[in-house]
Amino acid sequence: MSNKKHRVILSVVLFIVILLASTAVKAADSDLKKLFTTGLDNNLDIVKLENEISTLKRNLQLNKARTDWQVDVGVNKLIVEDDSPVSMNSDKIDLSTNKNFLNDKINFSTNASYDFDGTEIIYGVNLNINLFPNIPSKSIKNLMNLNNQLNTKLKELYSKKAKLVKDWLEKYLQLVNLDENIDILNQRLKIAKDNYTEIQQSIEIDEAGQQKLWEAELILKDAEYNLTDSHQQFNQLKKTLLVALQLDQETELILNRDDSILIKLRELTEVVNIDNIDREQILAQIVKTSSQFAANVSQNEYLKQELKWLKKEEAPEITLQNNYNSEREFSATLNVNYNLFDSGIQDMQKENKRLEIVNNEITFEQLYEQSTNRLDNIINQIELANLNLKRKQLKYDKAVHNSLIASRQYEAGAVEKEVLKNSLLSENSSLAALNGAYDNVFLNKLDILILTQPDEIIKEVTK
Repeated sequence: MSNKKHRVILSVVLFIVILLASTAVKAADSDLKKLFTTGLDNNLDIVKLENEISTLKRNLQLNKARTDWQVDVGVNKLIVEDDSPVSMNSDKIDLSTNKNFLNDKINFSTNASYDFDGTEIIYGVNLNINLFPNIPSKSIKNLMNLNNQLNTKLKELYSKKAKLVKDWLEKYLQLVNLDENIDILNQRLKIAKDNYTEIQQSIEIDEAGQQKLWEAELILKDAEYNLTDSHQQFNQLKKTLLVALQLDQETELILNRDDSILIKLRELTEVVNIDNIDREQILAQIVKTSSQFAANVSQNEYLKQELKWLKKEEAPEITLQNNYNSEREFSATLNVNYNLFDSGIQDMQKENKRLEIVNNEITFEQLYEQSTNRLDNIINQIELANLNLKRKQLKYDKAVHNSLIASRQYEAGAVEKEVLKNSLLSENSSLAALNGAYDNVFLNKLDILILTQPDEIIKEVTK
């Protein structure tokens, strides 16, 4: 009966522990997400970019609205009249509408007016059609440019956000590593203090010499220095991170290496395998994702379109005007306009446009070369980080093995407890270094994702 009660109590205790641990993890998860969300919301560069995007979207709507239905009404009401036998003024109301169709190729408008003297309503319909050449209107060209600018700014926004997140993650993980190291250094300091005290006591009873005391004191001072240095690094880095996130310096950071956002981003980077990496495919994706490439490619396409339009402008302009008026009935006019001689203006404009295209393509090649070098550097860093990871793994395995030996020796009475403690601390230090090596591989892989799919990074951080 007693065993059953113990099992029940143990089950309840375990449930409470698991519940508290789960709550702690959730708190840490939400804390890191809140940090990044707050940082992105308050970053001035991000705010500026988002404002520029909002302006571009409004300008797009404004441009479209200008080609949509326009309705004007005017009222002329005489409020003062002299005694002149002839008056040129009369009460009148005018109404007009206007709308462009087929990319501004067709303009449809109506008008109506009515004099309050009892005459009939006068109304009319106008239809203007640009038959040739097929050149976009100024409004359509403006619309194309606005769409290109919006596309470029959106890519720039994703890339900027992803770079900021990576920078904050790097600082956050450094804080995690420093925090773990501080715990180890605290334990080393305690061992150094205990050892120093024991040697002092041994000297008092002539069991130890002054040389041994000096050595213990030096170990103690080194432990104090290393701990103080790590504390200062931690506080300075925390301050730097909070300033970057636009947060108060008193903000409490919940450090958690296994935060859900970190787990999700690590899963994203698992697809990056440099052993069979396809550089050409990655570079093609960079061209699609980069705001610099987006601006260059869209400009190149637009310049080529402008060259085509310049060639078409040499052809005759043909428009058809159709008018109907209730007083004059229907009329249709075909207008043909052709420039016989322009002193070479058209040829010079086309040549300038060709040179612009050539220069734009040279810029593309330069951007591509820079991206290739950037990608190669990242791949080299990942390879180096992987080598360092293997090295740290071996050192950790060795430290674990040494701890097992020290534990057995201590149990056999062959070494003092201090040796075992130092061996276990060395194992913890090796584990912390191994975790840092994993972080380094992760952060370097994240650089490739920033170049190829920054939107996925932001999606994981903010969703």
